[in-house]
Amino acid sequence: MKKVGSRFDGEYIKADKAMPWDEAFIASSIAPELNSVMDMSGFLMPIDELFKKFGFDIAAMNITYDVFPRKNKSE
Repeated sequence: MKKVGSRFDGEYIKADKAMPWDEAFIASSIAPELNSVMDMSGFLMPIDELFKKFGFDIAAMNITYDVFPRKNKSE
């Protein structure tokens, strides 16, 4: 991993070693889709349909959905 990482460091930031704040820039350079705006307003519909197939109506349950990733979050 270090070998591959150092290759990307040199290619994208022209440095020997990436600093922690460089990681997001390198990731977005490799995969620009990570920075695209995504409409998450309908994210619950496919999940609701799946659970209904098993007999659960999760739309009627008092559940809070936190679908966005963040550091130290337990999925």
